[in-house]
Amino acid sequence: MSLEAFWKNVRGAYSRLEYDPGMDRPAPTRARILADLGLDDAWFRKSTVAGFSIDDFGFLGEFERTRLAERVEQFKNAAPRAPGLQPNSREALDLAAETLADIIEVLDFGRYADAEALRLGKLIEGELASSPLEGVAEIRFQTGLDHTGDAMIRIVVFIDSGHSQTDEQFLKQADSTRSIVDSVANDIAPDRWPYYRMLSIDDLSPLVGAGGPAGMPEERP
Repeated sequence: MSLEAFWKNVRGAYSRLEYDPGMDRPAPTRARILADLGLDDAWFRKSTVAGFSIDDFGFLGEFERTRLAERVEQFKNAAPRAPGLQPNSREALDLAAETLADIIEVLDFGRYADAEALRLGKLIEGELASSPLEGVAEIRFQTGLDHTGDAMIRIVVFIDSGHSQTDEQFLKQADSTRSIVDSVANDIAPDRWPYYRMLSIDDLSPLVGAGGPAGMPEERP
């Protein structure tokens, strides 16, 4: 199958649960993922991880790729062959939830909105890692088509609190950061129009960020 098929299967199992992360919302913690998985056991089936191939994850580091493959195999071995024929034990569900949570943490739906965003985002971050961006708390990615039908990649950059205390400071940091990220994104995904949204990390928390900079509107470079 494909990276996209595997991504959709895991995301489909998780999207039936309570939490539905968005590009501007805090990504779920592991505790939240496990709590969500505890609401239902519909995800406890082999089809949840169907389509996985380690060859589709060449954009991950060796350790992370191998660990993901191990977790997928563990989940497949634990999942019942015929879901629903008999109740699952609490112990089996808890162990499977831990394994699936490991898989979900790699796919990181709160930061990579689709399978191609995961691939391109990891490649972009890999290039940026050689000279870490000062003042950047987190970057998120989404791919698709824009309003004109062109292939696009949406990049949401969260500036850390220390570099967004005033509007002037935030705008200066956002401008320099976007220039660096844009250069890398154009090399990695030259066939996609980049759209940027620059926000303060405090914008993820209404209680903390209500009085901070509102963020820059999405735009093409």
